[in-house]
Amino acid sequence: MEEKCMYCKGNLYGKKEGKSYGLYCKTCGKWVYKSEELLKEEEMEVDKEEYKIILIGEGNEKQMEQIAQMAGINIYMAGEYLRTEKEVVLYKGNAKETYKNARNITEKGLLYKIEPEYPYEILRKMTEEEKEKITKKILEKIKIFS
Repeated sequence: MEEKCMYCKGNLYGKKEGKSYGLYCKTCGKWVYKSEELLKEEEMEVDKEEYKIILIGEGNEKQMEQIAQMAGINIYMAGEYLRTEKEVVLYKGNAKETYKNARNITEKGLLYKIEPEYPYEILRKMTEEEKEKITKKILEKIKIFS
């Protein structure tokens, strides 16, 4: 994968625009690569964008419970923390490290957003077959009658 813009030799940045994902040069304003597919892991190597993982979830009881448990505080304080902090940045850095940290945060069950919009897949999307299996198991447990 080319590490610099083929037009002007500027740095490349991961970008999402509409339904397109790609590598974009902020210097000359040209797309070096553009697709409707999320970017691949190898494209993280050349992406020079700085991403921020920001804690979200004010008013979400599960999120407040998670924060309370992790920080050793009560749920009320966790709610206050989310309300009073302007922006709780959990991580700031490159695409590859953002990927590792976002996966870790996801596994811990915390809600977050990434800015600018992250053009890579953090976790594999569930297939329709997997969704159907889960639905079947839930229906067996709750015994829905029709």
